[in-house]
Amino acid sequence: MRNQNELTRGEEEIMHILWRLGKGTIGDVIELMEEPKPKYTTVATFFKILENKGFIAREARGRGFLYTPTIEREEYAKSIGIGGIAMAGV
Repeated sequence: MRNQNELTRGEEEIMHILWRLGKGTIGDVIELMEEPKPKYTTVATFFKILENKGFIAREARGRGFLYTPTIEREEYAKSIGIGGIAMAGV
């Protein structure tokens, strides 16, 4: 059973992109996702879940939002019991 601090595969994919970017919009993340790219609304739902779990924060930027990770990749890896080497290439 997955605990609240563990991400699903889709959530983790988004977090890896945000960790790489440092911060970005939903559109920025979709742009870096593999084909076939998911719909905007699907990714927006993942962002809302990640925000509710406390993994990302948002700030208003024009008509949209800019999202920033609130947890470092290494901190997440430790919290789920994965060493830094295993997460380094992800």
